[in-house]
Amino acid sequence: RRWPIVTTALGVLLAVVIGGGYIFYRVSQNQYYVAADNSGQVVIYRGISQKIAGFSWSSPYQVTGIELSQVPSNYQQTVKTAYSTGSLTQVRSTVTNIRAAVDDCRNAYAALENWAAAVTRYNIAVAQAHKAKQPIKNIPKPPAQPAGAGAMCPSSAAYGIPASDLTPAAAGSS
Repeated sequence: RRWPIVTTALGVLLAVVIGGGYIFYRVSQNQYYVAADNSGQVVIYRGISQKIAGFSWSSPYQVTGIELSQVPSNYQQTVKTAYSTGSLTQVRSTVTNIRAAVDDCRNAYAALENWAAAVTRYNIAVAQAHKAKQPIKNIPKPPAQPAGAGAMCPSSAAYGIPASDLTPAAAGSS
C-alpha cells in the first residue's frame, strides 16, 4: 500500500532535483568572468568560477591574447581571483580596460627605448664630432625623456624589452 506513495514522492523529488539542476545550469551559463588559464593567458570564461559538487561550471569562452605577465599589478588580482563577473558586456569592458593598461605600459617602455636609442646616437655623433674636431651645433638634439612606465607596470622584460635598452649608452661606447 505504501509503495505507490513512496514511488511517487521519489519521482517528484527526482524531478525537482533534475529541474533545479537544469535551471541552475542555465542561469550559471549566463554569467561570465575573466581569469588566467594554465598557460598564462587572460581568458573570458562562461559560467561560474566555483566548483560545486566536484564539477566545474565554466568553460573558456574567448581567449583575449593578453599575457598575464603583462597585466599591470592593479589588474593582476582581478584576473588571478576571477573577481570580475557579470554579463558578457561587463566582462568585455573589464578586458578592454586591462588591454588599455597593458598597451599603456608597452607604449611607455617603447617610448623610453626609442628615447634611449636617440640619446645614444646623439652621444656617439657628438663624440665623433669632437674626435674629428668638428662643430656639434648641426647635430640634432635628442627628444626630451618621456615619462616612465607607471609603478603598476610589470618590468619591461614582460614586453620583450631588456631593461638595458631603457637607458642611453655611455658617450664613449658604441
